[in-house]
Amino acid sequence: MVAFDISKADEAEGSSRGGVGNKREGSSDMDAATLITEIMGTGSAPFTPDMILAEMVKNYRNAERLFGRRLIRAFSGYDADYVKKNINISEFRKELKKRSRSLTLKMKEEGLVEKGEYTEKALLIAALSMLDDELKRLESLGYGKSNKRFVKEGEFKEYRGFTMNDRFRDMAFKQSIKMMARRGHKTLIPEDLKVKVKDDKEEVDIVLCVDSSASMKGEKIEKAKKAALALAYTTNLRGDSLGIVEFNSRSVGVPPGGSFTDIIKWIASIQARGQTNIAEAMYRAISLLKKENGMKHIIMVTDALATAGQSPVEDALNAVYKIKAEQINLSIIGISLDKEGEKAARKMVEIGSGRLYSLNDASNLDVLLLEEYYSVS
Repeated sequence: MVAFDISKADEAEGSSRGGVGNKREGSSDMDAATLITEIMGTGSAPFTPDMILAEMVKNYRNAERLFGRRLIRAFSGYDADYVKKNINISEFRKELKKRSRSLTLKMKEEGLVEKGEYTEKALLIAALSMLDDELKRLESLGYGKSNKRFVKEGEFKEYRGFTMNDRFRDMAFKQSIKMMARRGHKTLIPEDLKVKVKDDKEEVDIVLCVDSSASMKGEKIEKAKKAALALAYTTNLRGDSLGIVEFNSRSVGVPPGGSFTDIIKWIASIQARGQTNIAEAMYRAISLLKKENGMKHIIMVTDALATAGQSPVEDALNAVYKIKAEQINLSIIGISLDKEGEKAARKMVEIGSGRLYSLNDASNLDVLLLEEYYSVS
């Protein structure tokens, strides 16, 4: 039998991988919330620690494909390559089993799991953690609060006198100086100051349709969920309303105007499974927008042509004609669409008076989703 020395794990892994990526930082704390966040991030069904371990022991290669390397790292506390190398060693399995029991206990103690399902607390923690990661990424790309589009501005209307509640960026210095000169003042005084008054910007009601079919599993659904969280955060700060439709073989949704925490928990709970019923998703989106006034817009994120139903493409086009009749615009962000899928998507956005964004992968999905939102808001 080959012995596994847990105390030498970092050293062994470092030498086998050039000293890069050893035990996960903080792994000794048995962070149950981090594990749940990773599980939700990949759009997988709820997995218990014991289920993850059982799959790793049964067929590690399949486990890595099913869970992903980051989730395995969050569960085990070790780099995925190191786990793969040692998973058949009995002492290492015992160590992982001990960790699995500790994680399971912590999930229950911290109120993250109840009757085999994640609690509202777990959903909120996962949503906030994913959102935090996403906002840091967007900030590094120039899409944070320093971006002038982050705050919605109306059109110029008139000038008025300054008050102590006015923002510096609304100051109209040329008009203030003119007023100073007209009154014969040698220096600016508060009574001379003028600010720009702008019309209130029309509120935009948006429904984001997120494809959660089985083909989206893994990086695509993870990126889609983080992009959706960023959109929820941005629309909330800018005073617009966001609704969400999750669709696979069926569709479910939450209407615009709900609370921010309810929206982000909904997004965190999205799981990838089933086929792609685009028509049903669109009808669901229409129903969520029917009671709203002002500008209405649907944005769909998908990686495939419609597959569910007897005539899926025809059904989808009929749904788009209904969208047009309701004076709603439709844009689509397609991820790795094939030629037929892109052709159908282009026809749909032409009818829906929107735009088609065609991506080779989901790496910049968040940026394009925000760009589309800014273009309509």
